[in-house]
Amino acid sequence: VSHVDEGDYTCRFTHTENGTNYIVTATRSFTVEEKGFSTFPVITNPPHNYTVEVEIGKTANIACSACFGTASQFVAVLWQINKTRIGSFGKARIQEEKGPNKSSSNGMICLTSLLRITGVTNKDFSLKYDCVAMNHHGVIRHPVRLRRKQPSKECLSQIA
Repeated sequence: VSHVDEGDYTCRFTHTENGTNYIVTATRSFTVEEKGFSTFPVITNPPHNYTVEVEIGKTANIACSACFGTASQFVAVLWQINKTRIGSFGKARIQEEKGPNKSSSNGMICLTSLLRITGVTNKDFSLKYDCVAMNHHGVIRHPVRLRRKQPSKECLSQIA
């Protein structure tokens, strides 16, 4: 059933009683209300077990994006460090920013959350980062690792 099926529908029949035929009709309007659907969350970015190369002292920005279906529903996209929400982690230089709510080309509800680590330190490489997406169907997480970016060979030759 779709919007092309909308319109007025008439039921017509003949009823016979005591030898007399009666034509009976009833007309009803039919409209289609499209209800959305929801799905188990699908993380579209970053890939599962993604590794980001970052330089000590620089800022790392990592986006976590997920889609959930087309229905109005409770959804969340967030970052965790060592299974702890960013807000509870207690490091001012590690922040989570909510990105704009988007709809994909097929009308899916998609959300983005940005993990920003300012002034990356050696300790940041030992932490466990998770992009987490959830709705009433469940929770999915994609682990992300930070790896120290090695200086380029050009840089090393200039130092020597």
